[in-house]
Amino acid sequence: MLRFDPNTLKFIDVFIDDTGGVGHLNRPEGLVFDPNGKKLYITSFCDLASECPKASNRDSIRVYDATKRNTLLGQINLDQGSRAFAQALLFGPGGYLFVPMSNTGEIRKYNVDTSMYTYTTFIAPGALGAPFYLTFGRTDSATLAYPDQ
Repeated sequence: MLRFDPNTLKFIDVFIDDTGGVGHLNRPEGLVFDPNGKKLYITSFCDLASECPKASNRDSIRVYDATKRNTLLGQINLDQGSRAFAQALLFGPGGYLFVPMSNTGEIRKYNVDTSMYTYTTFIAPGALGAPFYLTFGRTDSATLAYPDQ
């Protein structure tokens, strides 16, 4: 993952230097900063060159320290015995992380205030065809911040 200065558009550095593979960042698609700008959440798929899913090779959301290069803080495992495709995510009402699951048609609401990363079902599996990008009525389009956070 590369980092650029938004004002000058000049390259700053390689923020996350990861070659991928089992237990690493693979095919990142969705990313979002937490409401405080201290953590960066990035979707990551399992490594298809190995058996998937298994304990060390899972579809997940990887959580990084947004202020330090290459600092992985944790991982939210998405699969529960089968593949779980999350390609976009967004913080919304109540400070929850909302995650559309494109393979099951559900939207999950994760509590990221604890290290347990528990979720509740916001929209039931099958209710949506293949949910992808989310927005909430009062989301700031410039920062993706939600005013109730």
